[in-house]
Amino acid sequence: KSFETAIVIDDTHETSGVAKEYAWLREHYPGYKMIKQSLNYYKGKPYDILSITTAGGEKKDVYFYINKFFGKF
Repeated sequence: KSFETAIVIDDTHETSGVAKEYAWLREHYPGYKMIKQSLNYYKGKPYDILSITTAGGEKKDVYFYINKFFGKF
């Protein structure tokens, strides 16, 4: 829900790290619809914010801390 409470993705490769973000969403919000994904920086650290609509129609922004894999191919 915020930069301070972001979900930490523990991966060292960008492709599999992003895949883990989507796996997390499928597990916690089955049937969600993607609105957008954006890269943001907070205190110099990279975060992905995935904006979704839940299966129940609620709009949510889900924050992921991606420092371990961002830019590592």
